[in-house]
Amino acid sequence: MPKRRDNFMNGRKVKGGILDVPVFTVSVTLILVLVLALFTFPSATSAAMQNAFHFVVDKLGFIYTWAGIMSVVGVLYFSFSKYGKIKFGEADEKPEFRDFTWVATLFTAGIAAAILYWAPIEWVEYYKAPALGLEPLSWEAAEWSGAYTFFHWGIIPWALYTISALP
Repeated sequence: MPKRRDNFMNGRKVKGGILDVPVFTVSVTLILVLVLALFTFPSATSAAMQNAFHFVVDKLGFIYTWAGIMSVVGVLYFSFSKYGKIKFGEADEKPEFRDFTWVATLFTAGIAAAILYWAPIEWVEYYKAPALGLEPLSWEAAEWSGAYTFFHWGIIPWALYTISALP
């Protein structure tokens, strides 16, 4: 029977399984406010969300791209530097899963639903309605849709998943 380890939450030592009340309260409050706004003022909320989306995409899209590129660099650094050899757990403890099993679990958890549904058809959406003023159903739209889809399913998203999994 493995021994139970204590966790540290918000700077204080707590037993595992205890709810982090501030994080839970803020999250549920934000979700409830958004849902209430959507039901009460659907068109105004939709317009506000579209404005926020377009602001993030049009004004801050380059930050997302650079964050993705820097995530790839960061993952490579952590993998091949001295930090890649850090062992999680007790010094004498054997890993619960082999490397292959761990990677397979992360892959499955990160992509299972999307790879079954969206990945095979996403390029079609971009082919039928391409950005950048390209003509729909054209050869240029086909090239662009393939490249853009790879941005979603290529190495950059996996680097982002890996960086977020480290903590």
